[in-house]
Amino acid sequence: MRSASKTLSLLLAVILLISALPFASSADAVTRFTVATDVHLRLPDSDIEVSYPESELYWHAWGSGNLTYEAGGILKSMFKQVREDGSEFVLLCGDLAHNGHREQHEYFTSLLSEFERESGIPVYVVPGNHDYFNGYTPDDFRECYADFGYSEAIASDDKTASYSARLPGGFRLIAVDSNDPGDDGDGIDERLLRWIDSQAFAAKNDGETPILMMHHPLLEPIAYGSVLMKDFVVRNSRSIAERFARDGITYVFTGHEHGNDISSYTALNGKIVYNILTTALSSYPLEYRSVELGKDKMDLKIKSIVDADPDYIPSVYNDAQRSLILNDFTAYSLGFFKYSVEQKIYRVISPEMLKRTLGVEEGRLADAVDYVMPLVREALETPMHDGGDGGVSVEALAAKKGAKLPENDYITLMDMVTTVVAKVYKGGEDIPTDTSPEGKLLLISLDTLLGRLFTQIGDKVLPEDLFRILSVFGVKKAEDLGIYTCPSGPLPGADYRYAVAEASLASFLDKFLKDDAVPDRDAVLAGPGASVSVQERFNVLVSRLTEFLGYVLRFLKTALAVVG
Repeated sequence: MRSASKTLSLLLAVILLISALPFASSADAVTRFTVATDVHLRLPDSDIEVSYPESELYWHAWGSGNLTYEAGGILKSMFKQVREDGSEFVLLCGDLAHNGHREQHEYFTSLLSEFERESGIPVYVVPGNHDYFNGYTPDDFRECYADFGYSEAIASDDKTASYSARLPGGFRLIAVDSNDPGDDGDGIDERLLRWIDSQAFAAKNDGETPILMMHHPLLEPIAYGSVLMKDFVVRNSRSIAERFARDGITYVFTGHEHGNDISSYTALNGKIVYNILTTALSSYPLEYRSVELGKDKMDLKIKSIVDADPDYIPSVYNDAQRSLILNDFTAYSLGFFKYSVEQKIYRVISPEMLKRTLGVEEGRLADAVDYVMPLVREALETPMHDGGDGGVSVEALAAKKGAKLPENDYITLMDMVTTVVAKVYKGGEDIPTDTSPEGKLLLISLDTLLGRLFTQIGDKVLPEDLFRILSVFGVKKAEDLGIYTCPSGPLPGADYRYAVAEASLASFLDKFLKDDAVPDRDAVLAGPGASVSVQERFNVLVSRLTEFLGYVLRFLKTALAVVG
């Protein structure tokens, strides 16, 4: 009896000791996971096209700047880091294979299988538009990636590769196949939205918090995005965001646009929806996200890849490429990105491409394109600094206007433009043209060269033809901008055209380069189900109503002009 009493006393003491230890409460518990997207994997020793033989390092560059042949090594490097950071699972938001070839998908799944086998960390995937290239179908995708989300699914949509699965910490993954297999755009329709509604409702009934991932962004990552790029976000994005808010979906992880950005939408019910866009893993800046999600907040951290597994460097690469990849992979990726963007810009502004965009082959407008666009390319290639030889430079042209360039190391205007684009893709850009040296430099440089361009054009191109060309790049007419320089109308000739373009420029750059209220890179977001105050909700309602009335007034103005 005495022995039993001692045993009971010892057990009580142990219980009291354990209860005194500083264990985290369930409210403090967090779920840790990794998010990456847009790997764009190609087999490292598949046929590599020589696009630009004049470049020793970047002869294989292509439009979006992804290191597609190095992607396997980049993925391996990320998996090595993930194994060490405590992640409980990995989300991959689409564009796994570069162009949908079966061997690319099979190669990708072999890397995933190896990672899961070695780490015990599960991977969940959704397809992107590139995954459906070359006739690959949702059925093909589900079959190939069966072990990476689909076998764990508690529900699936039979018409798409969408599914839902339980995650640690009381969360429910809703993995949405946002693609239209016959198009680069999204394929989210009312039927799929009803399926999403049902999965969010089921999660709520089971006491779980829904997390959604899909390939196409829900919200516009940068100003003018959906204007300048086709298929930038899902169609009807605002109405879908409102629906997600009603469904209790706070976080949407996306890819597709190859940049870091976090945007928020406040619905009419006061709920906040975050679109968390992550940059392409295989493109500069070679990053992914590490996430800690609890009941009261989400903590996001950017993680970088600084090297690639050398076993995955293509054997056809020359010594200069191998040396830079092995010694400074970040510099290699930045150089490849800048060169790819440069060549893409040259393609977009080529007379042939622009005439196709405008739908003309010959005639006055085609002749205007043939005259104007070589001058635009010449402007982009203008040296930044005065060489003292009397040649044309941005510095010398600006000086004639009484402007002084901020100190810089750029070689040409194109060098500066591609660097700024890289910063925008990296996220966290805040380069206002009125305060930051780089913003001022970009505005002065572009403004200076616009002046020269319009002087060169003079009256050789009719205003209506010039504005048809400029409209492709977002420049509006004077009446749209509200520019009137004298009672009788705008300035004539080149001065008028330059004034319009100049007025567009500062506004365009500031919307493109200024960061919004939500940090794009490292960020702490409100917890699941977050909502705004009553006052903020009222402000949202007033804002939406004002916007709606503006649409109505513009419609009436147009209708009256047609009738009149």
